Amino acid sequence: MDRGSGLERTTVTFVDTAAVRRLAQRLAAVAGRRLDDARPWVDARLPDGTRLHAVLPPVAVGSTCLSLRVVRPRAFSLAELEAAGTVPPGGAHLLRAMLDARLSYLISGGTGSGKTTLLSTLLGLVGPQERIVLAEDSAELRPDHPHVVRLETRPANQEGRGQVTLRDLVRQALRMRPDRLVVGEVRGAEVTDLLGALNTGHEGGCGVLTELT
Repeated sequence: MDRGSGLERTTVTFVDTAAVRRLAQRLAAVAGRRLDDARPWVDARLPDGTRLHAVLPPVAVGSTCLSLRVVRPRAFSLAELEAAGTVPPGGAHLLRAMLDARLSYLISGGTGSGKTTLLSTLLGLVGPQERIVLAEDSAELRPDHPHVVRLETRPANQEGRGQVTLRDLVRQALRMRPDRLVVGEVRGAEVTDLLGALNTGHEGGCGVLTELT
């Protein structure tokens, strides 16, 4: 378990590796996804918003690997981020000025560095008369804002059909008259559509980049 200060051991135990596999498969079923030998991994969102990722053997060597990421039910305020040291002294003024000027921006950082947390906070500062359209792989952003449209990707079904990619969502979002177009995590061809949108009058757009080292 990681509460924000590094990994720590818990008292949760399983009878054997088969029990871990069964749990992962039950959780995948709850999320409406398939997890078996033919499709040995899953990345999905549970009904309560928890992010599920699981990989079965032999892809995961030795035992099923199961990860659960609990999403905070509400966004932090900018004052809370300042108090926690996430935003440095004077940073709040700069961030507010950036939003007021409708500048486009990207948030970059390593895994678990708080990119989504910061973006949720910033989106909550956008004027209530503006329409925010979110395009995400897995719905994790929780902006405290009255006018948010949420779009989420979808994997292909067992026949290999019906996939909805992040690039598809960006294209659809552009047709929804967004005042702020937000891409939850830019890591592929969708960056072309996002940059194109920002270059054609869609001011104030933003996205998240996972830092590569």
